[in-house]
Amino acid sequence: MRSGPVNGAKYFFFAENQDRSRSWSGGFTTHLPDRAFDWCWTTGSSDSRLLGMRKIIAPVTSIDHTINLT
Repeated sequence: MRSGPVNGAKYFFFAENQDRSRSWSGGFTTHLPDRAFDWCWTTGSSDSRLLGMRKIIAPVTSIDHTINLT
């Protein structure tokens, strides 16, 4: 969830369940760590693996935008 006005911002995400049997991924690949993170695209770490992220473009008029993973 993103609180406040999002102004049409782009967000990228990857998610998976604990045993990695289900994931939400996409075509924007980058190295991502196993721990939770919040960083810019070019940030890296020594404990990363190559994964694909999905892109979300939040509507300009959106306030408190939420994405439900199903």
